[in-house]
Amino acid sequence: MPGVRTVKVSRVPRPKSPALPDAHLSPSSFHSYKSSLSKTLTLFRPLAGKLAYRPASDDVVVDCSFDDGVAFVEALSDIDVRRIAEDDAHDTGAFLNLVPEIAADEMPVPVLAVQVTAFVGGGAAVGVAIHHAAVDGRAFWRFVEAWAAECRADCRVVPGPLPSHDRAVIAVPAKDAIAKRYLSFLAPNRPKVRNFATNLKQIPPRSPTSHEKNLHTERNGNSISKTTSKAATTTTRGTYESTLKNPSTFEALAAHSWVSLALAKGLARDRPAFLFFLADCRARLSPPVDADYTGNCLRGVKVCSTESNLTAPDGHARACAAIARAVRAVEQEPVRGIEKWPEEFASLPPGMKVNVAGSPRQAGYATDFGWGRPRRVELVSMNFDGEVVMCKGRDEGTVQVSVAIAAQQMEAFAEVFSRGLDTAKHSNIRALVGKL
Repeated sequence: MPGVRTVKVSRVPRPKSPALPDAHLSPSSFHSYKSSLSKTLTLFRPLAGKLAYRPASDDVVVDCSFDDGVAFVEALSDIDVRRIAEDDAHDTGAFLNLVPEIAADEMPVPVLAVQVTAFVGGGAAVGVAIHHAAVDGRAFWRFVEAWAAECRADCRVVPGPLPSHDRAVIAVPAKDAIAKRYLSFLAPNRPKVRNFATNLKQIPPRSPTSHEKNLHTERNGNSISKTTSKAATTTTRGTYESTLKNPSTFEALAAHSWVSLALAKGLARDRPAFLFFLADCRARLSPPVDADYTGNCLRGVKVCSTESNLTAPDGHARACAAIARAVRAVEQEPVRGIEKWPEEFASLPPGMKVNVAGSPRQAGYATDFGWGRPRRVELVSMNFDGEVVMCKGRDEGTVQVSVAIAAQQMEAFAEVFSRGLDTAKHSNIRALVGKL
């Protein structure tokens, strides 16, 4: 079985008494997480490897020959788990402490690292760091579901077909040349890798400030606003184009987030405004790629508008129409322009760019390691100004939306976002969030 290397960390000021108060956080429980991870990695073997540069062929491969194993961090923390799990406030620094770090600035780079944190007051957190070059969101959640099933001794370790890692199933013209272009752009000084975060404005951790809950909306005064909205049972055409009679939840919520960010920031000029997201191409390729493919099968999608269009009275309609057109274009020609999207993403001005990740279908709250469904699921790396994350909400029929924005603009964003879902003026938005 693939090796798993244990690293122990304590974030308690006085770690002299390592006794853990809760039964499912005992040392034997740490062992169950670790042993189940090792078993699961036999089916997801590339995750146990490292992204390594091969100078002879000028290529990057997932090398599984390293014998140091996947880093498994056992951590003890005195953070109040109730504050982490239940508060409207998103403590960015606290969340980052629950996830292991992967040094990704030079190859070889581990594909995967895991951290299980026990809290002194009871409870646990599972943090996973994974390299996006090897795995996309769909494959990631497939792995987490399989690991959780093994950890709780479920007889069906991997629901459905066994995972496939064969990249040959992806039929894209000139894919080797495209891969070389990606490599030259992402790692021009191989084996060193470019850091695109330097082009983004990170939101620094601040003291969290809570706001009232309203209309199924959870708000905070820090960098993240987590919003859950009950799915509506009807649809409304509103002012949308005739081709947008039934937009998806993703299109509607991405548009609403885009407009709310523009309004909160006071953007109203005729300058360009951009929204960027990654689209799953499995079902869109010809021939289609099976859902059991657990590598990376994404392409970038850029949506263009202007600040004044977004903040106009019909800004929601314009934004949703633009996003829907981009989605339809990918459905019709999924590989058109794919050789250029990393460069396009990097060239977008950070102040006028919204980056959307995740999907309303990603069911992170369904994951059960044996102690029930999680109280909170977050993509903690998405903490740059203008980043939006979606996932299926914890409660049935809800979608969780996490948005990063400067603290001084959060109150305005939360007010605009919830008002847009609730008022009659924007009843079309309220209806459009119903299509999961």
